[in-house]
Amino acid sequence: MPSDNINEINARRRGRYEGTTLDGRYLIERELGRGGIGVVYLARDQQLMGKPVVIKILLEQMLETDDDGWLKRKFRQEIEALARIDHPGVVGVLHAGEMADGTPYLVMQYIEGRSLRSVMKPEGMNLQRAAHLIRQIGQALASAHQRGIYHRDLKPENIMLQALSEGEDFVKLIDFGVATVKDSQVATNKETTAVAGTVSYMAPEQFLGRPSAASDIYALGVIAYELVAGRRPFNPETPFQLLEMQREGVRVKPSDLRPSLPSAADALILQALSFEQGERPQSAKDFGEGLAHALINEFETARPKMPSVASSRQTILHPVGTGRNPAQAATTSTPKQLRVVLLYKRNAQPDEHLLQLLEAEFKAQGYDVFIDRHLSIGVEWAKQIEERVRAADVIVPLLSASSVGSEMMAYEIQVASEAAQLQNGKPRILPVRVNYEDPLPEPLGNILNPLQYALWTDAEDDERLAGELLKSLQTPGELEAKALQTEPPGGAVPLDSKFYLVRPTDDQFLNAIKRHDSIVLVKGARQMGKTSLLARGLQLARQEGAHVVITDFQKFNASNLENIETLFMALGEFIADQLDLDVYPDEVWKPRRAPSINFERYIRREVLEKLSAPLVWGLDEVDRLFTCPYASEVFGLFRTWHNERAVDPSAPWGRLTLAIVYATEAHLFITDQNQSPFNVGTRLELKDFSQDQVAELNRRHDSPLKDSIEVERFFKLLGGHPYLVRRGLHEMFTNNIAFAMFEAIADSDEGPFGDHLRRILVLLARDPLLSDAVRDILRGQPCPNNESFYRLRSAGVMAGDSAQDVRPRCHLYETYLKRHLL
Repeated sequence: MPSDNINEINARRRGRYEGTTLDGRYLIERELGRGGIGVVYLARDQQLMGKPVVIKILLEQMLETDDDGWLKRKFRQEIEALARIDHPGVVGVLHAGEMADGTPYLVMQYIEGRSLRSVMKPEGMNLQRAAHLIRQIGQALASAHQRGIYHRDLKPENIMLQALSEGEDFVKLIDFGVATVKDSQVATNKETTAVAGTVSYMAPEQFLGRPSAASDIYALGVIAYELVAGRRPFNPETPFQLLEMQREGVRVKPSDLRPSLPSAADALILQALSFEQGERPQSAKDFGEGLAHALINEFETARPKMPSVASSRQTILHPVGTGRNPAQAATTSTPKQLRVVLLYKRNAQPDEHLLQLLEAEFKAQGYDVFIDRHLSIGVEWAKQIEERVRAADVIVPLLSASSVGSEMMAYEIQVASEAAQLQNGKPRILPVRVNYEDPLPEPLGNILNPLQYALWTDAEDDERLAGELLKSLQTPGELEAKALQTEPPGGAVPLDSKFYLVRPTDDQFLNAIKRHDSIVLVKGARQMGKTSLLARGLQLARQEGAHVVITDFQKFNASNLENIETLFMALGEFIADQLDLDVYPDEVWKPRRAPSINFERYIRREVLEKLSAPLVWGLDEVDRLFTCPYASEVFGLFRTWHNERAVDPSAPWGRLTLAIVYATEAHLFITDQNQSPFNVGTRLELKDFSQDQVAELNRRHDSPLKDSIEVERFFKLLGGHPYLVRRGLHEMFTNNIAFAMFEAIADSDEGPFGDHLRRILVLLARDPLLSDAVRDILRGQPCPNNESFYRLRSAGVMAGDSAQDVRPRCHLYETYLKRHLL
């Protein structure tokens, strides 16, 4: 083997190439920097008197995961792009090759200078210098566009300034790694249109996977704005928020920040930032030339500074002291300081508007207002959220179309409800519906439906709503009730939904219902679709002529579960209500009898013997009973009914089917397995979706995943987790978001799964031992004990057959939890 090849292999094993000679010519001296897929080195061309060059090499760890060769094609595409362009404003490509192991590398011109970012100033750049640079950038972009190449990641960091003479800079565009190359010889059309770039400089169409020359012109508009104003036009927290800001348009013009800016330059920059591609300048060169001319027009009169949109908006959002103060209308006395927690969905409008309004009004009254806005996400964050909710006097949740589907919102309201049951009604919950009058999904509906609420429709309701809430805070009473309408998606998948996916377990469950089996068990981790399957089984039972009762233990409050007698009494009352029976449990209950005897007699005599058809009783979320001290007695009774039916099928118990839905390992709580209903009857377990099932759901969502490659990557990200799959497809479809962008932000705290992921973190924060177990698993170690393993698996956080082979449920969970727990 040639010594050069051995050199390369040894360097690759080290992960460093300093001192290595490539192709017998390029001696690598030192690393200059690293990007997402490649590392850049300074080298010397030994055949040209040691001339400095730059060498870019694909990272080894990226190659290890490049099963389909996509990264190699993407790397070669950069070579193709640079080879097509021959312009002094674009970095030149000198050579390209492959190492002995097939790793590609690229040799480029070395530019002695600095990046545009390094010379930008907070107060803005000298206009004449800005004009000189913008003109050159426009010319270089135009040359690339003429050859069918769109940069797609134009930003100050990718624009080098080469010093040719004192005081004069020459522009060089670099890093064409994500460029779109029309009629590419090495990449498919899909690969050249996948979402890529730096969010703050991406045009709206880039988020949708439709880049064009106009996308680069938009990026140049952002850079021009930044050069003259010292800041970018938008500063979003998430890509979703940026897309909404772009759609609304620039609110703070460059001239608002720099009054001396010529009006023609102001107009041209705003035109380049248009949401619609057709409204932007049609040529990068024309835009650069036109803006440069406008910037150095000495006859333009400087404009006086105008008040910014931000300050105007602040006046709208905070009406305190403007003469329209609803607080003054509500009361003239000084209320005692109350602790108020405002719950909302981050980065949603008009939720944010209403949040700021209520925050200002409540603080003006001297209330202690808490909003989860500035806390750093982590275990301490999770603990503080729960502490503040439990300690509050009042909880005000803002219920909108965006927030009612938030798991974090549901969790916080559940915490408040549990605290209120234990603390004599404190905190009070005052729901505010934000232009939303549909039924609430569970568990919100169970907690909030009995409560009256305030309704906000638009900004005209600001004053009325604030006054209404302040009055309720100061003189506790009921808010005006509103009527509910229609049915929104959320919770269990509706029976007629086209998004419900039939799995093999469905047929097994429905057949067991048809056979009138004694006990039918449906087990599955959290959010697997158990309730949706139960609903379909009960619907079939109705169609078959059976009587149906459904008991959801999530709806039971603390008093229902206080002891076994209150539980059986509550179960009997719910059954009597649903079947419209004449006799209720309290009418036949005998204090001298044991609670289980009373309940059994009631079910046998007043229910089964009085009904004309079989009874199917669906029990959902029975896990809630597992930790109750009387759990074994309750489940032992169910097992007794099963045994009696086996002995005498003609007895009343032969007409009863129990359909039990649960997630937790029952054997951890029921010590006598002979008294357990969880090891008899028909036992079914729900599994995650397969890749083919994900592909089918994608089709039913009008294919936001555009091809089989995206379906495969989506499946690898979410692991077939039913809830995450449905949520992800829904987010991409409703927000018209391309998969590449969705993938890039999926595990962020403000991404499409942010509330779901934060809820997992909150639950772990409540149990230090469980948190430690997760940390061990994330480090590649076994779960420390079986109990933690079963709890994590039933919660849907981990997967595996035993504590020894446990693993994160999906890649999304793994990356998120590693970031916050390790």
